Amino acid sequence: MRRFIVQLELLIKRKSFLLTLSIMSIYSIAVFVINCVTFYNNDIVTVKAAQYLYLGSDFLDLPFVIYSLVFPIISTIPFSDSFFEERKNNTLEFCIMRESNIVYYFSKLFAVFFSGFIVTATPLLINMLLNFIAFPLDSYIDATNFTYVRSHLFEDVMETGLFSDLFAQNMYLYNLLYLFLGSFVSGLISVIVYQFSFFYKESRILLLCSFFAVYHFITIILNVIDANEFCVNNYIFASMFYSGQTVRGMVVTFILIGIAAILPIPFSLKRLNKNYE
Repeated sequence: MRRFIVQLELLIKRKSFLLTLSIMSIYSIAVFVINCVTFYNNDIVTVKAAQYLYLGSDFLDLPFVIYSLVFPIISTIPFSDSFFEERKNNTLEFCIMRESNIVYYFSKLFAVFFSGFIVTATPLLINMLLNFIAFPLDSYIDATNFTYVRSHLFEDVMETGLFSDLFAQNMYLYNLLYLFLGSFVSGLISVIVYQFSFFYKESRILLLCSFFAVYHFITIILNVIDANEFCVNNYIFASMFYSGQTVRGMVVTFILIGIAAILPIPFSLKRLNKNYE
């Protein structure tokens, strides 16, 4: 536990973590400000409810698209390359001098997970809370705020969307659920890149961008072969009902991501022990 706290202290002092968290927090605030300007001086009955202006929801269109595109990279930048950096700077021996390799490995692994979780959850939570302050909690614009293009979305939600009862009864809790799911997956993504760093020694930039490339490549392939139900985007962002959500798809997707994060553990430990036993 003490070594985990030490790793968390290293995390919160790291420039890449602070910079990524700051940039994403500023982005979430900027999106909120843009929405405020958009609805400024409008009659209250024409203002959308806060639940439809949440950054982590597909209802927000362009700001959400930008966020979903950068999601894989912001998960990995804060701390997933910390082992890579310590090894490259020849400081790793000093880091593990007074502890076992196993303690070092797992304390850093959990800190890496929390780095991805925090850098995702914090900006989204800021955006959600700001929306609560400035916008009405409920609105009846355009039949629950669905545009004409999405006029059949509510019917689709109740028939095929996951967590449809929660969506219909309390959309704020629904958004909060997806905030947690997205942050959890973000943490797993960080762990995946952390595991990869034990076997890759060339470029820090390529290490950090590796999952970004894999993530979007898999998304494109799944779209081409019409297997969108296994696309992780459907299960980490809110209101993705029309993209092929299924219980099977969610279970399989989360299991595969979990396997990718956990399966390399014995091989990474073996690699660490081989060099620093």
